[in-house]
Amino acid sequence: MNISHEDAEGVVQDVFLTIWEKRIHLDKDLSINAFLMTIAKRLIYKKFRSEVVKRRHIKGTQETAENWQNDTEDYIIFTDLAQDAQKGIDKLPENRKQIFMLSKENGLSNDQIAEQLNISKRTVENQLYRATKTIKEHINKSK
Repeated sequence: MNISHEDAEGVVQDVFLTIWEKRIHLDKDLSINAFLMTIAKRLIYKKFRSEVVKRRHIKGTQETAENWQNDTEDYIIFTDLAQDAQKGIDKLPENRKQIFMLSKENGLSNDQIAEQLNISKRTVENQLYRATKTIKEHINKSK
């Protein structure tokens, strides 16, 4: 799996954003190079994990579509439902959407999300509950 130029730029921007956000907690006696490398390594791993999850999802969706190939009505219902779900996700507030995507798309645990976003685990659980509820309501309204 290769990382694109745009993805590399995004990682660099995320590294500097992380440094900026954690600037108060930086220890001047520790190596900034080691800190930069650790942040970059984690962000790159996260990017690759995300790509793997996306590819698995696409492969799973394709396999599901192939299984439903002879049943057009089910396929149409499935794609409509997926589109409705995506519209519901798109309407979520940005922070809630970020938490939802980290959980569902990147497969991170609530503890990992809380640590990454510097929020409590309870906040993550609450936001996931609200996101799921909002998406379900959006899908039900679309019927």
